[in-house]
This record gives sequence, C-alpha cells and structure tokens, in this order.
Amino acid sequence: MGTELAIVGLSHRTASAEVRERLSFSADQLKSALKSLSSEFSERAILFTCNRTEIYVSTKLDSLDSRGDLRGAPYLEDRIADFLARSHGLDPRSLRPHLYRHVGLDAVRHLCRVASGLDSLILGEPQILGQVKEAYREAVEATAVGKVLHRLFHYAFEVVKRVRSETAIGREAASVGSAAVKLASNIFPDLSDRNVLILGAGDIGELVLKHLLENGVKEALVANRNYHRAENLARAFDGRAIRFEDRYTYLAESDVVIAATGALGYVVSPEEVRAILPRRVGRPILFIDLSLPRNVDPEVGKLKGVSLYDLDHLGDVVEGNMETRRREAKKAEAIIGSEVERFMEWLEIQEQVVPTILALRKMAEEIREKELSKTLAKLNNLSPEVKQRIEYLSESIVNKLVHYPIVRLKEAVEEGRGEGYLRVIQELFGLDISEEV
Repeated sequence: MGTELAIVGLSHRTASAEVRERLSFSADQLKSALKSLSSEFSERAILFTCNRTEIYVSTKLDSLDSRGDLRGAPYLEDRIADFLARSHGLDPRSLRPHLYRHVGLDAVRHLCRVASGLDSLILGEPQILGQVKEAYREAVEATAVGKVLHRLFHYAFEVVKRVRSETAIGREAASVGSAAVKLASNIFPDLSDRNVLILGAGDIGELVLKHLLENGVKEALVANRNYHRAENLARAFDGRAIRFEDRYTYLAESDVVIAATGALGYVVSPEEVRAILPRRVGRPILFIDLSLPRNVDPEVGKLKGVSLYDLDHLGDVVEGNMETRRREAKKAEAIIGSEVERFMEWLEIQEQVVPTILALRKMAEEIREKELSKTLAKLNNLSPEVKQRIEYLSESIVNKLVHYPIVRLKEAVEEGRGEGYLRVIQELFGLDISEEV
C-alpha cells in the first residue's frame, strides 16, 4: 500500500514537433483536463511546453492492485495515454510509442532534471523553470495539488536553486531565443542589413527580439494580436510594432520571420507567402517557427527561395558550443542524485504519520472508554445529564493529552526530523501501526 508518484509524457526526445503539437493544451483545455483527471487521481498536474507534455500524478498503490502492479505493468501509462488520446481526439495506440513513464524515485529525479534544464532541447536553458512553476500554479488554482505534489514541486524548486548556485549550468546558457538568432546568423552572416519580423509578443518573442538587436539587425518589427502588447515590447527594445492583420504586407520586406505566437493553428499560409515571393526575386526569406502548435504551415518550406526551420532544428544549431554546459551538467546530475533520496525519505515517513496518529488516538480512546465504563458502573443514580458531562470531560482530557504530541510530530516531519519522532512515539506508547495501514 502507500502513495506512489508517477510521470507519464512525451518530449522532444521521443516525439517530433508534429506529434507534440497534437497534444497541445490551451488555457481552457488545461483547466478542463485537470478537472477530468480528478476522477482518476486525487493529485495531478500538467506540464505543457513547446518541447514536452507531461502529466504528474500522486496515487494510492492499492487503487491499482486490481489491475496490475504499478511498477511491473503498463497500466498507469495506459490510463494516461487513453486520457491524452480522448482529450485530443487521437488513437491511444499512436501515442504509446512516444510515451515514457517515471515512477517513484525516478519521477522525483525527472522533475528535478526538467526544472534544472538538464532535459531541455537546449541544455541548461533557464526558461523551463518558469514553465514548471506555471504548471504548478495552474494545478494549485484548480485545487488539483495535495500534500505530496505540493511538497514535490517545492522540493524541485529548492534543488534548482542549489544547481544554479553550485554549477555554471545557468550562466550564459543558450536559450531558444539565442539559438534562433544563431540560426539566422548562419543563413545571413551579416544581420545588419536584414529586416526581421517577429510574430508574437510573449516571452519567446521578447527573448528573440533582445538577441536580434544585440546582433545589430537593420529593423525589427513586432506583430501581435494584441497590438498594445506589440507596442510595449517594440518600445522596450527599440523595435517597431505593426498590426497582426498587416503581417503579410510587411512580410514582403522581411528577410527573417520568427513565429512565436500562442495560436492553436497556422498563422502563415503557403498561399500568402507565394503571393509575396515575386517581390523578393533573388532575396531568400527565412522562417523560424518557435511555436507549438506550429504557426507556419510546413508547406511554406517547400516554396522556392524559402527556408523553414522549427523547434526540432534548434538543438543542432547550438551543438558545437555545448562542451562547457555538459561539464556543468554532470555536476548538476550529481547534486540531483544526492537530493532525490531525501524526498523519498520524506514520502516514506509521511506514509507512517497518519497510521501513527490514528493508532495513538485509537489507543487513547480505548483507555478512555474502558476507564469511563468502570467509573460509571460504580456511580449509581447519576442523571443522564451528569453522565454526559463526565463523558465530555474524559474526551476533553484525552484530546488535550494527545494534541501536543501530534502537533510536534507533524512539525518534525515537515522539518525533516520526523523519523526520530515517529520511532519514539511508536515505542513509548507501544503502537502497532500495521493495523492502521
């Protein structure tokens, strides 16, 4: 019996952008999915980024025994694969080859690696931590997080702090934004005479714009469905805002187009691009699609004079400059390896807290009832009201006696000192917690 942690998902390591975009979540879909999973798991969270979709759950092992052992059978993976497929109108069989599963200690290690950037497309990129925190916040707002996942995520955040402070993995680490600019520089060695159009004014758009201007592009245009956001971003980095519906007008004058919107479909079509190509004879155009779902129709890349790259290409761009980060990553892996055991120890102790408290209360209640019965048997002619007052008194005394040991036990567990308190309480009061599990 007990609690088990599990993660099931897919990432850039197991699935292409085409597959990953089929499992994308809008904000409303994410809320709905967290709610739907409540019938399966009491605690759950969903991490969705351009490079991964992962479902985190905490579940009771005894709820799985009737269908198979969690560690030995693919039952849990099947349940989540079925859920992902149903929620996106897909065949579960098409997903399973791309899914991975992490259970128990491996699940703790995986979250720490993801949050530290060790499992990212670009090793050490810092943006993933913010995305993990956002996934946790959304799960909390959906009341989908209980004691176990709450502790797990905060524990992972603490591990990331240690990784960042004790290694150089996050110092000058490559990001999606810098990789996109490096890719543009590979195609156009001199960006100073190139015009760039950025579709999207979110975090990725901001990163790209910052790196572009640092590399001296001739002009950077920003288009966003919310024109006010485009204006704010352009103003902050000395770019120029345009209205999203005018993007094709400016497309003809742009040498590099970077798509990073939150749209759930294509915002650049081959028909519209084909229409502007006669105005660009002898001037190639580069599209870099940083969105998932993808923003640029793949057919655009087949047009003459057009190059199209998406997220799956970025890892190769920075590969030649990774040796330093790989050395730091080994240090980070060692830190994570030493930390994950501490969380599992906390979880194991946590599994004993409730049975210990129940056993202590049960023992105290049995003593109270026995002594109360003996006393009342010797006191004849007591009115029902007096008997009730005596019973209330005995209950109050017992509750006050066990209250402080229980409070101190809970505090000790939260502070990482629970093992000693559990052993002392169980031995002092002669508790048998096996009956309470």
